Amino acid sequence: MIQLAQLHFAERLLRQRKSQRTVARTAQISRGTVATIAAGLHRHQLAPDSPQTPDDWTTTYHRCDTCGALVHLPCLACQLREHLRLLGKYHAHPHR
Repeated sequence: MIQLAQLHFAERLLRQRKSQRTVARTAQISRGTVATIAAGLHRHQLAPDSPQTPDDWTTTYHRCDTCGALVHLPCLACQLREHLRLLGKYHAHPHR
């Protein structure tokens, strides 16, 4: 986990148009974290009620009637199983 001082330092370097590799090396944080900061998606940058919050975080999940998984409907896992079953490449294994 990075400290807020590192986050603000990285943001400042990014505003100065430094490369993400340079920012990572200078601020001593991973390049993946720098990419997240550059995209504005680091968890310390987002407020819970912020309009910048991705829609996926506020979407509610539902139980799939077929498999019982907690998913965004329609259940992609069930759709994939059905597609593979129609192709003859999916065989459900019995519970052990």
